[in-house]
Amino acid sequence: MKNIILLFISGSLFAINIQQFTRSNTLTFEMLDDARMRNSHVYTDSDLTFTLGGSYVDEPLVRKNTANSKQFDVLISNMWTMHFGVSVYLLPELSLGATSFYSWFKDVVGNDSKSGLGDTNLSLTYRLLHQKKSALAIMPFVTIDTSSSSSEMLFQTTSNGIQKMNPLSDESLGLGGMLIYEHLFKYFNIVANVGYKKADGGNFDEIKLRERLMTGIGAYIPISRSVGINAEFMRHWGIPFNSNQNPNEFYVGSSFGLTKGIAGFAGVGLGNLFSSTDGNDYRVSAGIKYSPRIWSKERKAIRLVNKKFKPKKKFKPAPVELQELPEEKTKVVEVVKEVKTPVAPECKKKIRVFGNNNKYVVRFPHDVGVVLNPKQVNYLVSNIVSSSDSLIGIDIIGHTSAVGSADYNQRLSEKRARSIGDMLIKGGAPIHLINPIGMGENELLDRSGSKRAEFLNRRVEIIARLKERREEVCE
Repeated sequence: MKNIILLFISGSLFAINIQQFTRSNTLTFEMLDDARMRNSHVYTDSDLTFTLGGSYVDEPLVRKNTANSKQFDVLISNMWTMHFGVSVYLLPELSLGATSFYSWFKDVVGNDSKSGLGDTNLSLTYRLLHQKKSALAIMPFVTIDTSSSSSEMLFQTTSNGIQKMNPLSDESLGLGGMLIYEHLFKYFNIVANVGYKKADGGNFDEIKLRERLMTGIGAYIPISRSVGINAEFMRHWGIPFNSNQNPNEFYVGSSFGLTKGIAGFAGVGLGNLFSSTDGNDYRVSAGIKYSPRIWSKERKAIRLVNKKFKPKKKFKPAPVELQELPEEKTKVVEVVKEVKTPVAPECKKKIRVFGNNNKYVVRFPHDVGVVLNPKQVNYLVSNIVSSSDSLIGIDIIGHTSAVGSADYNQRLSEKRARSIGDMLIKGGAPIHLINPIGMGENELLDRSGSKRAEFLNRRVEIIARLKERREEVCE
């Protein structure tokens, strides 16, 4: 039987819940599949996803009485599983996926260590609804029996003699489909999965689990730009419905960005929440997912907090109260209308602090936070001081390339901006005008990923904000 089923043998009930070997190849969820909407709290512009993970389950198979109230002994213990998968996003609406796993476990009955390859799952996901904040997809799949015979176990039964069981497989071709819905809220994503599977080999002795209903719901809550928490609940229902054949798991874990294309995951699953005697109390898992973007256009994730610079509010002076003159001092003044002659417009020159655009750009070598020579400092300081009466402030905005993690790039951009701000202040620039800002990798000038693009993106922009914008009227 496959990973999460219950078995009858010799009038006794066996509970097996090897919690969810199959994992999703999405960045947001570990087990549930998402519908890949057009926006998300995580990056969703990858073209490929490679998943490699491992998990440990303490007691995946136990023997119980027929009343399902008492556990006699453990049949399988200490199961380690390695999971691997790949997804290919051919179009925004279409993707292909493949997953499988390999397990090691202790056969307590035979007092032997066993291992073997499990079933391989092939899926096709087609998105019926592909919007900015919601998506709906259908996912037909086929499960192929690729399991190793070395993982088979022998059981003695009263009616059928000795019977073999492979706990890593359905031991037959399985067909099914899944309906997937995802929605984006302001501070979290939710996803719901409902599916059906049929496998003729999904039975053992008195239990017939050839048909099953698969359900799941989950939420992803971002903590920062590269770290989030996902909570998921999954339950499989044997058809016809039988409470003894409905294993379930509640999973809580974290997804975290290691670099822009590599994310890690780790978490704990609690199995069979509705029974304290089913064994398999917990599952610990961890792994990595590599999701490069090769042929599609970049699509950025939404930001929870807008970190862009917002100019300070201008404070208007309080109105002056008008005082009436004493009556005896008032005079009647005859108003004479003057005929005004046209006057030529005043010649106004545009204020230039750093060239025509009032912007000065400093380029940085890779992973360097301080670079400015004395001539540059003198030029900048002298122009700032000479124009200080016309300035509201000097914004020093640090930027990085997309190499490295987003958190590291954010800190590096702040370091670059502060270092140049400190140099200008030490050189004599008024401290109240200097405003360092770090933008990390949020405003790339070139997204091609080339060496030239990285050089162009590693920069600090020194921008003069003027009290009054004057256009040239005459020379």
